[in-house]
Amino acid sequence: MWLRLRLGCSLLLCCQAVLLAPTASNGAHDRFKLCGSVSISVYTDSEQIGAASNCTVINGHLMISLLNVGNGTEEPEIAGPKGRVYFPYLREVSEYVLLYRVSGLTSLDQLFPKLSVVRGMKTLDEYSFVLFDVLHLTSIGLPWLRHIGGPGGLRVDNSPMLCYLNTVHWSRVLGPRYASLMHFNHLQDQSQCSNPCPGEFTEVTIGSSVKRAYKSHCPGHCWNQDHCQSLCSESCGEAGCRVDNASLANSCCHANCLAGCDGPSDRNCVACRYFRFNDRCVSACPPGHLELDGWLCVPSEQCTRAHMNRLRLGRRCVSDCPAGHMSTGDYCVSCVEVGQPCGKHCPRTMLIRSAEDLKETRGCHSVDALVISLADDIPDLAARLLEAFSSLKEIRKYLTVTQSRDLTSLSFLSGLRLIGGEHISNTTSLENRHQSQSNNISLRIENTDFLQALWNGTASGHRLLVARGGVLFHRNQRLCPRTVTQFVENNLNVTDGFSPSDLGYNSAHEYNSNGNLALCIESTFNLTVVLSNASALLLHWPHLSIGDARYLLGYHVYYRLVPPDSPPVSYADPSTCEIRQWHTKFTQCVNEYSFEPASDRTSEGSQPEGPYYCHLGGNCNKCVGECAAANGTAGLAGDRDPVQCTFLIGGLKPASQYAVFVVPHIVRQMKVSVQSRLAVASTKPDYPSPPDKLKGQPLGPDRILLEWQPPLSPNGNVTHYLVWLNEIPVQQVCFALFI
Repeated sequence: MWLRLRLGCSLLLCCQAVLLAPTASNGAHDRFKLCGSVSISVYTDSEQIGAASNCTVINGHLMISLLNVGNGTEEPEIAGPKGRVYFPYLREVSEYVLLYRVSGLTSLDQLFPKLSVVRGMKTLDEYSFVLFDVLHLTSIGLPWLRHIGGPGGLRVDNSPMLCYLNTVHWSRVLGPRYASLMHFNHLQDQSQCSNPCPGEFTEVTIGSSVKRAYKSHCPGHCWNQDHCQSLCSESCGEAGCRVDNASLANSCCHANCLAGCDGPSDRNCVACRYFRFNDRCVSACPPGHLELDGWLCVPSEQCTRAHMNRLRLGRRCVSDCPAGHMSTGDYCVSCVEVGQPCGKHCPRTMLIRSAEDLKETRGCHSVDALVISLADDIPDLAARLLEAFSSLKEIRKYLTVTQSRDLTSLSFLSGLRLIGGEHISNTTSLENRHQSQSNNISLRIENTDFLQALWNGTASGHRLLVARGGVLFHRNQRLCPRTVTQFVENNLNVTDGFSPSDLGYNSAHEYNSNGNLALCIESTFNLTVVLSNASALLLHWPHLSIGDARYLLGYHVYYRLVPPDSPPVSYADPSTCEIRQWHTKFTQCVNEYSFEPASDRTSEGSQPEGPYYCHLGGNCNKCVGECAAANGTAGLAGDRDPVQCTFLIGGLKPASQYAVFVVPHIVRQMKVSVQSRLAVASTKPDYPSPPDKLKGQPLGPDRILLEWQPPLSPNGNVTHYLVWLNEIPVQQVCFALFI
């Protein structure tokens, strides 16, 4: 679910620029400064920003948020060479880049004009480069950018002025899978962008006339009006070609380079394809050195020093021992080789709030108790959770998951085998355990708003045993009741048993405290588009009957335009950002359309039905509902609710396809959740607008050349044009010439 970026809640308060290994070098790195992760926001002081501005390589992520760099027309206040936030030397970021709510920025080269490589070794919600709410951005504009790597790609959301997306050869930046690695939301229609590449106007002779024509300086692709996109010969591969001279596109770099160079040797690389060793790019680290973070060579003795505090694993320098290994002194060793079990007991209640807390659980085979209440915006949360709990098999007392807004799944707990409930006395009777429920719960999952999935322990042939105490699932707004029920039935053995109230149901088993904001669909009802015209669709669906009619407030009608040749449309979850692509209307169940033939109110006879006129006549096949006798007319008058509901969606585009679905608005989450099927229907064509830019040119005494552009609003498939000619008499005037 995208980004459930929910970045609106983040405050990036610090700027880190950790100098790891300063080195002098030649060529592309005449000055080299290696920094750790950099996070800059409006709260960061100028001294910290100044320390980060000299970074050449960021071994980590770069996050810039909540900044105003001008209003788009004035001199930028805190960006560019004259301002504070500027990275003139930055060429490489090993993890991801994020810009969030940065206003006044029109092009990214105002911040980092020489950025060439974003490795994507760690991603933000599966993306390596994220732009979110950068409102004044008109182009990405990074002329040196040649490589965005890792499993993620490029995501741009809510940049309504952004153009020049179609002028970039993205496969040269993202690789052959570029189409699946780009995600754009809420941008302007790129067909509305003029997108002129760098060039100049020249005079061109056409026949006997001289006209001005715009000639581009770029071979075919550009970043904006100031920068062409430099494309290397495909034979250069990932090594790239010269970045200092666009005419050297066939001058390939050394095989150990990545994304370009400014000379022929492995000392001239913009970035290293394999590993960086001092001022060279090498295919493997030399003896006496270890691989750090998958791209850097460091002396073996530095790996375990206090400022790095890492461990040696073969030829690598790692922050923690992987699964199946244990730490012995400064080394990670295989548990099998030393003949010892890897599991260890962590004898305390583990409270997990931050990324640092997650480090404490690594390698724990069992813990006394586990409470997960995560803070917002922990980077790479899913990967960190999986790594932290990969060894956990047993919790001796209880497990609580609460107030963790960033959690969408508990799949990282799939290895758990036992929750012991040892905090509950053996002498407590089963009846008393259920009566004093709050003190006798061993598995509690509550108040986690975005949780949508639990875990599947049966995939490995094991069910989770809750040896003593109860379970409780309560107020998880996006966790569907059926998901809870199936999890308990298929994955748990609860010795003390459980009741419907433990799973969130009320005493009558009619509604559930879980899933009230989720799209929990267990059945669907029919939705029919019964009539259409050029600008409207008439919908028809059965009115739902539930236990207490007061809980059904009405229906939400969701609809969206489906462009031609677009992939198949699926339901949108109203609780996610995806729903912003849909229009929505709210209606109660009404049936306003009479089943009787329409009366003639004009006294001028029946009105003709044109091809674009929508008429609800007496023909039962075209009526709303099956027919009057079956469905009644109580929607028009009477005390009964209508059995069938209708709704007219207006203001649509002619000759266009729309997807529609209906969701009932129910106050409480019911035992069975429903929505309509997804219907796809097309509006009818309409008369097109007049042809655009009509002009005529005489070719002789009896010929006129007419030229025009297609109509701006074709409202359908325009197959031919009709030309009417009307001769206008010209008054003859005679003149006499006297000499």
